[in-house]
Amino acid sequence: MFEARFQSFDDRTERGASAPRVAALRAELIRRGLDGFVVPRTDRYQNEYVPPCAERLAFITGFSGSAGLAVVLAERAVLFVDGRYQLQAAEEVDGAIFTIEHLIERPPPAWLEANLRGGQKLGYSPWLHTVDGAERLAKACAAAGASLAVIGDAEEVETLVEPVRDADGLVIEATFLEPDAALARERGHLTAADAGRLAAAAGVGALYLTHISGRYDPAAIAAEAAQHFPDARVVGDFDRITVQPRAALAPKRPAI
Repeated sequence: MFEARFQSFDDRTERGASAPRVAALRAELIRRGLDGFVVPRTDRYQNEYVPPCAERLAFITGFSGSAGLAVVLAERAVLFVDGRYQLQAAEEVDGAIFTIEHLIERPPPAWLEANLRGGQKLGYSPWLHTVDGAERLAKACAAAGASLAVIGDAEEVETLVEPVRDADGLVIEATFLEPDAALARERGHLTAADAGRLAAAAGVGALYLTHISGRYDPAAIAAEAAQHFPDARVVGDFDRITVQPRAALAPKRPAI
Protein backbone atom coordinates (compact mmCIF):
# COMPACT_ATOMS: atom_id res chain seq x y z
CA MET A 1 0.00 0.00 0.00
CA PHE A 2 1.37 3.43 -0.97
CA GLU A 3 1.33 6.15 1.64
CA ALA A 4 2.12 9.71 0.60
CA ARG A 5 4.15 11.88 2.96
CA PHE A 6 3.80 15.66 2.88
CA GLN A 7 5.31 18.44 4.90
CA SER A 8 3.48 19.02 8.17
CA PHE A 9 2.97 22.42 9.75
CA ASP A 10 2.08 21.01 13.16
CA ASP A 11 4.07 22.44 16.06
CA ARG A 12 6.14 19.48 17.25
CA THR A 13 8.90 21.39 19.05
CA GLU A 14 10.08 20.46 22.53
CA ARG A 15 12.17 23.46 23.52
CA GLY A 16 12.22 22.64 27.22
CA ALA A 17 13.54 19.14 26.55
CA SER A 18 16.86 20.28 25.05
CA ALA A 19 18.70 20.92 28.32
CA PRO A 20 18.48 17.39 29.77
CA ARG A 21 19.05 15.80 26.36
CA VAL A 22 22.18 17.82 25.68
CA ALA A 23 23.40 17.04 29.20
CA ALA A 24 22.83 13.33 28.58
CA LEU A 25 24.69 13.54 25.26
CA ARG A 26 27.63 15.27 26.91
CA ALA A 27 27.74 12.62 29.62
CA GLU A 28 27.87 9.96 26.91
CA LEU A 29 30.64 11.84 25.12
CA ILE A 30 32.71 11.79 28.30
CA ARG A 31 32.06 8.09 28.73
CA ARG A 32 33.24 7.41 25.17
CA GLY A 33 36.23 9.74 25.33
CA LEU A 34 34.85 12.19 22.77
CA ASP A 35 34.95 15.99 22.80
CA GLY A 36 31.99 16.61 20.51
CA PHE A 37 29.39 15.11 18.21
CA VAL A 38 27.78 16.09 14.90
CA VAL A 39 23.99 15.73 14.60
CA PRO A 40 22.67 16.15 11.03
CA ARG A 41 19.08 16.61 9.92
CA THR A 42 19.16 13.86 7.29
CA ASP A 43 18.70 10.15 7.90
CA ARG A 44 20.85 7.32 6.54
CA TYR A 45 19.16 7.69 3.14
CA GLN A 46 19.86 11.46 2.98
CA ASN A 47 16.13 12.23 2.97
CA GLU A 48 14.93 15.78 3.52
CA TYR A 49 11.79 14.65 5.33
CA VAL A 50 12.62 11.91 7.78
CA PRO A 51 10.47 9.50 9.83
CA PRO A 52 9.93 10.30 13.52
CA CYS A 53 12.48 7.67 14.55
CA ALA A 54 15.17 9.62 12.64
CA GLU A 55 14.33 13.11 13.95
CA ARG A 56 17.71 13.40 15.66
CA LEU A 57 18.17 17.11 15.09
CA ALA A 58 14.70 18.00 16.38
CA PHE A 59 15.19 15.70 19.37
CA ILE A 60 18.40 17.35 20.53
CA THR A 61 17.70 20.99 19.56
CA GLY A 62 13.92 21.46 19.26
CA PHE A 63 14.36 22.76 15.70
CA SER A 64 11.74 21.29 13.33
CA GLY A 65 12.89 22.67 9.95
CA SER A 66 13.86 20.45 7.03
CA ALA A 67 17.53 21.45 6.77
CA GLY A 68 20.17 21.95 9.41
CA LEU A 69 22.98 20.44 11.47
CA ALA A 70 24.10 20.71 15.08
CA VAL A 71 27.47 20.33 16.74
CA VAL A 72 27.60 19.67 20.47
CA LEU A 73 30.93 20.20 22.24
CA ALA A 74 31.66 19.99 25.95
CA GLU A 75 31.39 23.73 26.54
CA ARG A 76 29.24 24.96 23.67
CA ALA A 77 26.65 23.84 21.14
CA VAL A 78 25.67 25.32 17.81
CA LEU A 79 22.83 24.87 15.33
CA PHE A 80 23.46 25.62 11.65
CA VAL A 81 20.47 26.61 9.49
CA ASP A 82 20.19 28.49 6.22
CA GLY A 83 18.49 31.81 5.64
CA ARG A 84 15.00 30.29 5.43
CA TYR A 85 15.09 29.14 9.03
CA GLN A 86 16.90 31.86 10.97
CA LEU A 87 13.71 33.24 12.54
CA GLN A 88 12.15 29.83 13.08
CA ALA A 89 15.27 28.50 14.76
CA ALA A 90 15.41 31.50 17.09
CA GLU A 91 11.83 30.78 18.17
CA GLU A 92 12.18 27.02 18.60
CA VAL A 93 15.68 26.60 20.01
CA ASP A 94 16.85 27.37 23.54
CA GLY A 95 19.35 30.19 23.06
CA ALA A 96 20.93 29.46 26.43
CA ILE A 97 22.15 26.13 25.02
CA PHE A 98 22.56 26.59 21.27
CA THR A 99 23.94 29.49 19.31
CA ILE A 100 22.59 29.77 15.77
CA GLU A 101 24.96 30.05 12.80
CA HIS A 102 24.24 30.50 9.11
CA LEU A 103 24.67 27.18 7.30
CA ILE A 104 25.96 28.83 4.11
CA GLU A 105 27.77 31.94 5.31
CA ARG A 106 29.67 30.10 8.04
CA PRO A 107 29.37 26.37 7.32
CA PRO A 108 30.09 23.69 9.93
CA PRO A 109 33.63 22.82 8.70
CA ALA A 110 34.72 26.46 9.03
CA TRP A 111 33.19 26.66 12.51
CA LEU A 112 34.84 23.41 13.58
CA GLU A 113 38.21 24.54 12.28
CA ALA A 114 37.92 27.69 14.37
CA ASN A 115 36.50 26.10 17.52
CA LEU A 116 38.08 22.64 17.82
CA ARG A 117 41.39 22.52 19.64
CA GLY A 118 44.29 20.35 18.56
CA GLY A 119 43.91 16.90 20.08
CA GLN A 120 40.14 17.08 20.47
CA LYS A 121 38.10 14.19 19.09
CA LEU A 122 34.88 14.74 17.18
CA GLY A 123 32.35 11.92 16.84
CA TYR A 124 29.90 11.36 14.01
CA SER A 125 27.82 8.56 12.52
CA PRO A 126 29.15 7.67 9.03
CA TRP A 127 25.69 6.40 8.08
CA LEU A 128 24.29 9.93 8.27
CA HIS A 129 26.80 11.79 6.11
CA THR A 130 27.68 11.74 2.42
CA VAL A 131 31.24 10.95 1.38
CA ASP A 132 31.80 14.63 0.53
CA GLY A 133 30.35 15.69 3.85
CA ALA A 134 32.56 13.29 5.79
CA GLU A 135 35.60 14.52 3.88
CA ARG A 136 34.78 18.13 4.78
CA LEU A 137 34.53 17.14 8.44
CA ALA A 138 37.84 15.30 8.16
CA LYS A 139 39.53 18.37 6.67
CA ALA A 140 38.16 20.54 9.46
CA CYS A 141 39.51 18.12 12.06
CA ALA A 142 42.85 18.05 10.26
CA ALA A 143 43.07 21.83 10.41
CA ALA A 144 42.35 21.61 14.14
CA GLY A 145 44.93 18.89 14.71
CA ALA A 146 43.48 15.51 13.61
CA SER A 147 42.89 13.80 10.26
CA LEU A 148 40.58 11.04 9.07
CA ALA A 149 40.78 9.27 5.69
CA VAL A 150 37.66 7.49 4.41
CA ILE A 151 37.93 5.04 1.49
CA GLY A 152 34.91 3.35 -0.07
CA ASP A 153 34.96 0.37 -2.44
CA ALA A 154 38.38 -0.10 -4.05
CA GLU A 155 39.97 -2.71 -6.27
CA GLU A 156 43.57 -2.07 -5.24
CA VAL A 157 45.56 -0.18 -2.60
CA GLU A 158 48.81 0.74 -4.36
CA THR A 159 47.53 4.10 -5.58
CA LEU A 160 45.98 4.91 -2.18
CA VAL A 161 49.18 4.99 -0.12
CA GLU A 162 50.06 8.64 -0.69
CA PRO A 163 46.50 10.04 -0.44
CA VAL A 164 46.06 8.50 3.04
CA ARG A 165 49.64 8.78 4.27
CA ASP A 166 49.99 9.74 7.96
CA ALA A 167 46.23 10.00 8.53
CA ASP A 168 45.30 9.70 12.20
CA GLY A 169 42.61 7.19 11.25
CA LEU A 170 41.77 5.20 8.11
CA VAL A 171 38.21 3.94 7.48
CA ILE A 172 38.18 1.42 4.65
CA GLU A 173 36.25 -1.54 3.33
CA ALA A 174 37.51 -5.07 4.07
CA THR A 175 34.82 -7.12 2.40
CA PHE A 176 36.71 -10.40 1.95
CA LEU A 177 39.41 -12.55 3.53
CA GLU A 178 42.64 -13.32 1.67
CA PRO A 179 41.65 -16.89 0.66
CA ASP A 180 38.88 -15.26 -1.41
CA ALA A 181 41.15 -12.61 -2.95
CA ALA A 182 40.23 -13.63 -6.50
CA LEU A 183 36.55 -13.13 -5.74
CA ALA A 184 37.35 -9.78 -4.14
CA ARG A 185 39.12 -8.62 -7.30
CA GLU A 186 36.28 -9.86 -9.48
CA ARG A 187 33.78 -7.82 -7.48
CA GLY A 188 35.92 -4.72 -7.05
CA HIS A 189 36.60 -5.10 -3.33
CA LEU A 190 39.50 -5.47 -0.93
CA THR A 191 40.53 -8.15 1.52
CA ALA A 192 41.28 -7.44 5.15
CA ALA A 193 44.93 -8.14 4.36
CA ASP A 194 44.83 -5.46 1.63
CA ALA A 195 43.50 -2.95 4.14
CA GLY A 196 46.16 -3.91 6.68
CA ARG A 197 48.97 -3.59 4.15
CA LEU A 198 47.71 -0.17 3.06
CA ALA A 199 47.54 1.06 6.67
CA ALA A 200 51.08 -0.18 7.31
CA ALA A 201 52.52 1.31 4.13
CA ALA A 202 50.84 4.68 4.68
CA GLY A 203 51.79 4.90 8.35
CA VAL A 204 48.28 5.74 9.57
CA GLY A 205 47.40 5.97 13.23
CA ALA A 206 44.52 3.49 13.43
CA LEU A 207 42.60 1.25 11.03
CA TYR A 208 38.80 0.89 11.00
CA LEU A 209 37.36 -1.89 8.82
CA THR A 210 33.88 -1.65 7.32
CA HIS A 211 31.65 -3.28 4.66
CA ILE A 212 32.29 -6.81 5.91
CA SER A 213 30.70 -9.69 4.02
CA GLY A 214 28.19 -11.59 6.12
CA ARG A 215 29.98 -14.84 5.26
CA TYR A 216 32.82 -13.99 7.68
CA ASP A 217 33.24 -13.63 11.42
CA PRO A 218 34.26 -9.99 12.03
CA ALA A 219 36.94 -11.28 14.42
CA ALA A 220 38.56 -13.15 11.51
CA ILE A 221 38.55 -9.96 9.42
CA ALA A 222 40.21 -7.99 12.23
CA ALA A 223 42.75 -10.77 12.83
CA GLU A 224 43.79 -10.91 9.18
CA ALA A 225 44.27 -7.14 8.99
CA ALA A 226 46.16 -7.16 12.29
CA GLN A 227 48.78 -9.46 10.78
CA HIS A 228 49.89 -6.44 8.77
CA PHE A 229 48.76 -3.54 11.00
CA PRO A 230 48.20 -4.28 14.71
CA ASP A 231 45.85 -1.38 15.51
CA ALA A 232 42.95 -2.68 13.39
CA ARG A 233 39.33 -3.12 14.38
CA VAL A 234 36.01 -3.84 12.70
CA VAL A 235 33.36 -1.13 13.04
CA GLY A 236 29.71 -1.83 12.46
CA ASP A 237 26.53 0.07 11.70
CA PHE A 238 25.98 3.04 14.05
CA ASP A 239 29.37 2.60 15.75
CA ARG A 240 31.10 5.83 16.72
CA ILE A 241 34.86 5.95 16.37
CA THR A 242 37.31 8.18 18.16
CA VAL A 243 40.17 9.40 15.99
CA GLN A 244 43.15 10.35 18.12
CA PRO A 245 45.73 12.83 16.79
CA ARG A 246 49.01 11.14 15.98
CA ALA A 247 50.75 13.11 18.70
CA ALA A 248 48.65 11.15 21.20
CA LEU A 249 49.45 7.79 19.64
CA ALA A 250 52.49 5.54 20.04
CA PRO A 251 54.60 5.58 16.87
CA LYS A 252 53.46 2.87 14.49
CA ARG A 253 55.12 3.80 11.19
CA PRO A 254 56.55 0.62 9.59
CA ALA A 255 59.05 0.34 6.79
CA ILE A 256 57.34 0.51 3.39
